[in-house]
Amino acid sequence: EEGASPKGPEGVVSRGRNISTPNPYGAAAALGRSGSSGAPREALSPLTPNLPSGFIFKLVMHATLGCPHYIGLNGLELYDENGCVIEFDASNVAAEPVASINDMPDVAARGGDVRTLDKLYDALNDTFDDNHMWLTPFDPDTPTTLYIHFREPITISMLKVWNYAKTPNRGCAACSVYMDDALLFEGDLRQSPSRTDSAATLLDMCQSILFSQDADLLAREANHIFQPGDVKLQLFNDNVPVSCPKTPTNRPGTSVVGQ
Repeated sequence: EEGASPKGPEGVVSRGRNISTPNPYGAAAALGRSGSSGAPREALSPLTPNLPSGFIFKLVMHATLGCPHYIGLNGLELYDENGCVIEFDASNVAAEPVASINDMPDVAARGGDVRTLDKLYDALNDTFDDNHMWLTPFDPDTPTTLYIHFREPITISMLKVWNYAKTPNRGCAACSVYMDDALLFEGDLRQSPSRTDSAATLLDMCQSILFSQDADLLAREANHIFQPGDVKLQLFNDNVPVSCPKTPTNRPGTSVVGQ
């Protein structure tokens, strides 16, 4: 059932080190981002394991790209050791502490919202259409966690993430990736372009995180690997540039028509 909160094992983040096979491409380089909403991130060693396997994939989202109230994604995809997409559906996926904004009483009272967990795997990710996005309330003190449970162990070579695009400052700024409670990656995610950004016309918004040392895979995904640096963040409200409030206020309402 969508929205069920599995009692998966809690991950222990060992800050500053990953015990894993080095990835010579540095795809997992992680730097702190002072402009995000949430705890500051420490720089970590650019290491990722090679072709990790397990039953429970977990994505922990620690900070937004500026919004203190909501966090979301357009979609995500997992790829196996052969480069094929690993299928999952509502029976596999859950999120906590809140599955989506549909769990908010005011949203439920007005008939619900389309930005639910199933949009993460509808394969319509390079979009500004919020009919194909997931959004959930965000609390800087409580990371938002996505779980994907599998009945049989899977092996992953790559994770593709599409950050929230309708209001880009609601995207995920910093995340950790686990497989069966083993830390695979900790780092930053790229902000989606705004609808008015010239880059948006390309509609190629994904970021790839590699768990493989295959040179052909690296060559194909080179343009999708985010190397964090001195990134200037621009916040948007329905594609109008805004500044982020220094302190959170009461969580504003959100809707498909609005935000």
